[in-house]
Amino acid sequence: LVGIFINNGKLAEILNFNREYDIYSVLRYHKISAGQHPSYISLGYLLAIIITWQSLKATTKMAYLILKVAFILFTFAFIFILNARAVFIAAFFVVVYFAIKYMTEHRLIYKIIIIAVLAIGFVFLVKNTRFKNVFQNLSNASSIEQVDLRFSLWHNAAIAWKDKPIFGYGIGDSKEAIAKVHKQRNITEAVDYNLNAHNQFLETLIQTGIVGFILLCALFAVAMYQSIKKKQELIFLFLMITIVCFIFESMLQRLTGVVFFAFWYSFLTIIYIPDQSAETIPQ
Repeated sequence: LVGIFINNGKLAEILNFNREYDIYSVLRYHKISAGQHPSYISLGYLLAIIITWQSLKATTKMAYLILKVAFILFTFAFIFILNARAVFIAAFFVVVYFAIKYMTEHRLIYKIIIIAVLAIGFVFLVKNTRFKNVFQNLSNASSIEQVDLRFSLWHNAAIAWKDKPIFGYGIGDSKEAIAKVHKQRNITEAVDYNLNAHNQFLETLIQTGIVGFILLCALFAVAMYQSIKKKQELIFLFLMITIVCFIFESMLQRLTGVVFFAFWYSFLTIIYIPDQSAETIPQ
């Protein structure tokens, strides 16, 4: 993706960007994700980080260890540049998960360092990413919908679902149903860009009703239960970051999201079933 980005001449445009805009907005506008939606690409990178991080403990050669750590840092930087808020939240949960895990295994000084790094990282994200606008809106908003457009989209999705709660509108007609509510409630930006629900669970409710919603939740619930019961950390983390992104994006509305979820869910829950007690764990 970086190669495509440079080849398209976008790097030259960024180097000459107008200084009245902040660099993060410029990078996002110029689509450093090479035309793909930043949330989908960032989610794939975050899973790559998790898999690489899990392999660090078993890495014995120093050169490989340095290479993997460099890859993790580079990929985190790329996720930051892509500036997808849903993945930021998912990444925060992953970092907190590993922080809690390793805090129980190390001395007090390491615990203090971990907490300090988390606090500094959180403040940095709030002040230098799209979250900055959300926190600014919090102080001026008179309703939750004024804080972020997503809250209006979620409200509209719930209104649309109420008309056909059992089986929904169907895959093809659901977009028209929520677009109609956008117009009725005069959500200008949603109308202009024909926005979806920006929440896969709500999107599924509109498309297939409560029946499809229950099936989608069951996909996560069963796999999550098995991952906790059998201590399958990779599956647990995959489900966690996917659930977070499903809450903030309609991930299955694009082929990229469908392929990502269908492949990794199938691979991790059906093919890759590590037995923690066995010696032949897939590497």
